Amino acid sequence: MKLEAENYLGYIYRVYTPITENAKTELHTKYAVDIGIIHCVFLDDYAGSRGTNITMVGAAAWLANRNAQLEWVKSDPESVDRSVTPWVVVIKHNSYYNTWSNLQCRCSSPIFEINEDDVDKCWNDTYYSGIVYSQPQCGQMAKWEEAFSANDVNAMIMAHVHVHERTVMDVRIALFATVDYWLIGRSDNAGDFISFVFVFDLYTSVCTYVSQWMSALMPIE
Repeated sequence: MKLEAENYLGYIYRVYTPITENAKTELHTKYAVDIGIIHCVFLDDYAGSRGTNITMVGAAAWLANRNAQLEWVKSDPESVDRSVTPWVVVIKHNSYYNTWSNLQCRCSSPIFEINEDDVDKCWNDTYYSGIVYSQPQCGQMAKWEEAFSANDVNAMIMAHVHVHERTVMDVRIALFATVDYWLIGRSDNAGDFISFVFVFDLYTSVCTYVSQWMSALMPIE
């Protein structure tokens, strides 16, 4: 018996969020909320996807959902009153940068770089390597990072990798290297490291959960 994927069902009905009923119906799960002095932006890496239906990737409806979220990614941080919430933190699932060979994708031939000619192709669904359906982060890097940097996003918190890492941005345009990246959550990735340790990797470990939280809170020297 083949079971269909929940397709956002658990997230919509089990997690308390400010998402409107109309947004739930349309499966638009992005939202932002202020927590103390932090403006938290929650993004949907799989916007436009429909469970296990991989034929949606690249379709007009899929791209329309991605573009709609992109416009929101640009406008929401821009509207933040930094005198009230001076910190802007983006929370999403798939990590942009990690040191694990089983979790890599590329828009262009050089790893962790995106050539200008490949930006739109990668955003629209054509990777140099990797699977768009399961690794949406490369296409997002092509468009989202510039918006994050332009709006002075302070940090990104991501997961998916099953390790704990901390990096800074160093991808398409070096001038945008302003965002601190934290990968958190359950550890114990069973994969292999990529063949080199990139210069922007500040911390990597597969050790215990509590110790990683302490390490993530350590200031950059």
